[in-house]
Amino acid sequence: MGRDPRDGLVDRLSTILEEAGIFINADLSENTLSLVGEVDSSEDRQAAIDVATALSATVGVIVDNRISILDLAANEASEEEEMLSLAEPPLDGLQDRV
Repeated sequence: MGRDPRDGLVDRLSTILEEAGIFINADLSENTLSLVGEVDSSEDRQAAIDVATALSATVGVIVDNRISILDLAANEASEEEEMLSLAEPPLDGLQDRV
């Protein structure tokens, strides 16, 4: 009996994506390769899907894409608000001194 051609699929995928700076989780169950995680951009998401699809097609596995794109604008805005709130002096007790 020969070796299963799906052996090492997740490792190959993870290595390729990590070299591209894309860090997601991949899991092979039966004939489905599930991709789960968050990426910074739609380009990174599409790249992960493209690589997974190319590798999976050669061994008869389908890709279940559950990758989401981080909302960087919302994260940056909340970080900026947090930094501003830390920079503002507290008003408690200052009114008595003015």
